[in-house]
Amino acid sequence: MTEAKKSALTKWVIAMLVVLNLGTLTIIALQNFRWKAHAKTESRRELTMRSLSRQLQFSEEQSKQLQELRKEHFMTVRPIMENMRSTRNELFTKLNTADSDPAVIDSLTQQIGMLVARQERLTFTHFNDIKAICTPEQLEKFNKFAGRIGMILSPEGRRGQEQRRRGRNQDGEKQAPPPPPPGN
Repeated sequence: MTEAKKSALTKWVIAMLVVLNLGTLTIIALQNFRWKAHAKTESRRELTMRSLSRQLQFSEEQSKQLQELRKEHFMTVRPIMENMRSTRNELFTKLNTADSDPAVIDSLTQQIGMLVARQERLTFTHFNDIKAICTPEQLEKFNKFAGRIGMILSPEGRRGQEQRRRGRNQDGEKQAPPPPPPGN
């Protein structure tokens, strides 16, 4: 093999190794990003449950029951959430078509609505099951917490809180700043 061919082959091998390394680093970075996003969601859920357990002063046995209820709930709800996500994706891919059939759009939005309703029923039942493991003293605290559960779990509730913090109304439109206090 001539010196020129060896040099060309070496350059080609080095270029391939660089491409492979860059591809590997990209995959690792993307997986790390996805893992962090998933961990953030899981930690928020964990924090809510730990907060509930702490506020209600659950015994060790009640905490174990809570963990079991939680595990069962998410095993039941996860497929519904995945179905909802895929149906939403299907709905929004219709934006790419020249003429979206209104009947198909209505059907997809009805499917999403039914999935949301089912998820809400299951979540209500889940919290009702948690309520069932409370002692009479804990029930008072649970009932106070129950008033905030909808706001905590609702994406609209969290979004609404965020929008109000940024000075936006329900529709996401910018609000006029409040008038200054009198005498200023």
